[in-house]
Amino acid sequence: MLVTEETRAPAATTPEEPVDSVLLGRLEAEAFDARLREIERTEREGLLARLALSPESCSASDEEIRPAASRSEILRLKREIDRFAEFHRALVRSRSWRLLQFLRRPFGRAW
Repeated sequence: MLVTEETRAPAATTPEEPVDSVLLGRLEAEAFDARLREIERTEREGLLARLALSPESCSASDEEIRPAASRSEILRLKREIDRFAEFHRALVRSRSWRLLQFLRRPFGRAW
């Protein structure tokens, strides 16, 4: 790091004070960054939840983010999700799946 007049810490009375002020500044910046990231994450989750759960209730600003999809496309996707969910339920209920899971138990989940 290049030390110039702009980046140099003010004169300190003890040799430890510049290091403490730099560390304090870094910690404050990291805390601010963490708070800002949390706020952005919360806003993003809220927007995505609104878009996913009820695309009809999107505001004008949300329309820019949401891709245009026709009702037939939405219905096709819902039918496909239902088909995958039914397949998953059938798989989990099958004897062969339960037998395979029983045999995997001694090896743990990482196997």
